[in-house]
Amino acid sequence: MNGVSDVQEVREGLLSEQEARTRIDSGSLVALRASSGQVLVGPGSLVKVNTSIGCNRAADLATEVEKIAALGRLGYQPDLMMDLSTVRLPTPLYRTAGEQLGLPVGTLPHYLCFKPRRGIDVPRLLDEIEQQAAAGVAWMTLHLSPTREMYELARATRQTATTARGGGIVVRDMLIHDRAESVLAERFGDIAAILGRHGVALSLGTTFRPASTVDALDAAHIQELERQQMFYREARALGVPTMLEAVGHMRLGQIGAFTRLLRGKLGYPGPVMTLGPIPTDAAVGNDHIANALGAGMLAVEGGTDVVNSVTREEHTGQVPNLDSILEGLRAARIAAHSANISLFPDLDFPAENQMTENRGANYTCVVDGGLFEKSAQNRFAMGCTRCGNECPLLVNFVTDREDKASRT
Repeated sequence: MNGVSDVQEVREGLLSEQEARTRIDSGSLVALRASSGQVLVGPGSLVKVNTSIGCNRAADLATEVEKIAALGRLGYQPDLMMDLSTVRLPTPLYRTAGEQLGLPVGTLPHYLCFKPRRGIDVPRLLDEIEQQAAAGVAWMTLHLSPTREMYELARATRQTATTARGGGIVVRDMLIHDRAESVLAERFGDIAAILGRHGVALSLGTTFRPASTVDALDAAHIQELERQQMFYREARALGVPTMLEAVGHMRLGQIGAFTRLLRGKLGYPGPVMTLGPIPTDAAVGNDHIANALGAGMLAVEGGTDVVNSVTREEHTGQVPNLDSILEGLRAARIAAHSANISLFPDLDFPAENQMTENRGANYTCVVDGGLFEKSAQNRFAMGCTRCGNECPLLVNFVTDREDKASRT
């Protein structure tokens, strides 16, 4: 694997170059390609953040391009991006994001090859995968796992069988053509050959991730996880770097059980990119907060390696604007950073160390810096407008002044 010496984990001494290569070869790590270098995802690497963009109408292109440009101006852009576009564009967003941000970009090619009455156009799908792979896409999320039996089980036992858009497309195609399994599974050999030829990673999409917390770890959820493991082994045998998409809605108390199932009983060793988990169904309008809570805890447990940023509009039916995208990104960044300083306590995290030093030298809790931008607009010699003379940190000031007086 070329360029592994330049990945962040090797540069910072978390992994040796040989360790990184060995883990990539074994399938526990995946190196995602990008114009600025490779990014490692998987157990033993730093927890990463993914942010998604996409057009459902060609008329939205300028808005989405501006979101990409705004992310490029930040000091805290995501590690990865996904293009969720469902319409063809003159210049695909995955090209724009890859060129302007230099990040690994993922896609769902079957989004562009589906018609409601005809299902998935398979020749067109294979052509789309080939074109995107040749254009530099880093990974593709494909919903290989659903079967007719699994869908009927979810339909019979859940209020909402699935909320996965990509998985829903595959299920609808399955019903239109009376298939027993996903058409992507039927053509898996052809798809794997294209991905392997171009060095593109496969992300095993999740169709039956729980749509509400009461469905987490139910029969449909577990059956799909088992089938995803089968495709992981098959893809690895064909030399395709592979990772897993997982979770959905899940209560905090179920996170340990999920991780033990995935990493223990099922023995899945590779990278996980989670959608959530959203630990409560009642956070409508504030799902970016709920997502950060669930994802941070799951990352510390070892059940995810990539945190997806979620916006407050996740369940409101509205398209997030730029401010909402950035708000969701900041929440996901906090979740990933909080997990990383727990998982890798010996690593140097400049923002964390700077804040510790600032607090130690201050007579108030008003400090500059952090993960995103300067937070202090005004400096205070003693106390701040919130606590005034009751500021507990004034104890330090008084003690220092008395010590100085006693020395003189």
